[in-house]
Amino acid sequence: MEALKRHIKSTKIAEIEIEMKLYIDECTRLRTQLEEVIRSKDTFADPQEVRIIEERFQQQEMVIAGLRNENNEILLAFSGKDQEIMQLKDLIERSKKHGTKDASKLK
Repeated sequence: MEALKRHIKSTKIAEIEIEMKLYIDECTRLRTQLEEVIRSKDTFADPQEVRIIEERFQQQEMVIAGLRNENNEILLAFSGKDQEIMQLKDLIERSKKHGTKDASKLK
């Protein structure tokens, strides 16, 4: 039993060591990529490109804000329609109750 417990513990330790090595390898890979990007002359080095990207972001933010407003308006419309449906259901239920009372009076 002790040997089995030690085996399980050593297996878990080995798994953790492998995961740790993979994590270190991934961090090293990402760091290398980041350093390459920093060293390279990417589009962000050009102020003109930065302005173009910022303008695109602003345009996208305006579109998103517009869509949010439309979404809120639609939600309000749905809420109003839901209330209208509930009122109509209540009206139908009341008319059914009154209709059965009126029908029994006719007999």
